[in-house]
Amino acid sequence: MPEKLTVLHVYAGPFPTRQGTQVLVDAICRESSDDGVNTHLLCYDGGSDFKEALPFAVHRIAALLGSPPLRSGPSFGRLPRDILLAAACRRLIRQLRPDILHAHHYEALVACALARGRASRPTLVFHCHALLGYELDTYFPKPYAAQTRSLGSLIDTHLPRLADAVAGVSPFVTATMRNRTQGRIAVDYVPAYVEPLLPAGRQSSSSNPQNGSCVTGLYTGNLDGYQEISRLLDALERLPLKVRKRLRFLFSTSSLAASLKREISQRGLADIVRIQKENTAREAAFALETADFTVIPRSRPGGIPIKLINALGAGVACIVDRHIACQLLDPCEAMFAHSEDPEQLCAAITALTESPQTRRSLQAGGLRCYQREFSKKAARDARRLLYERVLAKKAAASHR
Repeated sequence: MPEKLTVLHVYAGPFPTRQGTQVLVDAICRESSDDGVNTHLLCYDGGSDFKEALPFAVHRIAALLGSPPLRSGPSFGRLPRDILLAAACRRLIRQLRPDILHAHHYEALVACALARGRASRPTLVFHCHALLGYELDTYFPKPYAAQTRSLGSLIDTHLPRLADAVAGVSPFVTATMRNRTQGRIAVDYVPAYVEPLLPAGRQSSSSNPQNGSCVTGLYTGNLDGYQEISRLLDALERLPLKVRKRLRFLFSTSSLAASLKREISQRGLADIVRIQKENTAREAAFALETADFTVIPRSRPGGIPIKLINALGAGVACIVDRHIACQLLDPCEAMFAHSEDPEQLCAAITALTESPQTRRSLQAGGLRCYQREFSKKAARDARRLLYERVLAKKAAASHR
């Protein structure tokens, strides 16, 4: 590899925000910069008010009228920004002469492929954060579900081949990408590392329980259909009265929450559920610090929820669907519940509300899982190895 590696990360979204992908992109860029890489990030205009000086350079496209789309999924507002992203990427390639373009998700991959042309052609690494075959249909009406799932699978099969290598965010994503690319390009698993929001030794209210004291459950993150929030609400509706009297459930989100508020009211859950706006890391940390357990209702595989990694790293007990927790093989590390079955999810919430001992056991197990699966060293070593392999392959090809 070059003595001083220059990497241009490209992400088709506003930055920074508290949404999971942006949090992971931020962590990847910080880790890269800490490792001595000359790190740059190109993104949309917009992002939350951010006072902290970043250890890497951020380049934004020209501001357009209207706020950039914050919600996940396709929208017309993205198209003009994606065109500007490709143009800005081409300018930065000429200016920075990066050794590697590191594209986060498909829109950025297409922008990078268009921008690098045929001349210098910096090496292109695609970071696959999710599989559209499992996600795309959640953003469209149900009558179009079959068509959009097929389109998503088609994208998962063909677009990664625009890159020279793929970084999979989870073992399932990595295995799927290897199967779809059929060995034509390098595909490596790069664990998702994010800095813990709370110290590992944090004390929650469940550490010193009092008889009859309230227990706080938590959902944190986006409110789009991919997260399957309605299944969590189905489970909360089924809670026995004695559990409802003890449980307080918090939704901490940076998404617009008007429709969630209406649904909570219509379902008669206003007595136990409240919503908190989450725009900063401090607000996210406060939500975790006050939580006795967290629920992640998403059941579709294809990525690793950053909210799960945050909870494990903070030592918060987790209820999670096994479909997205292929790394959590030990029942002592999380409570598994099939979220498509509201009775099973309700039973899991009931168990953690009523049992401080179970919560404490899962807190310790979750920390072990975080340290084993999501360490900074593991993420750094995997990224270095992928970069070295793909650059060595390019160097060998140039000498033929």
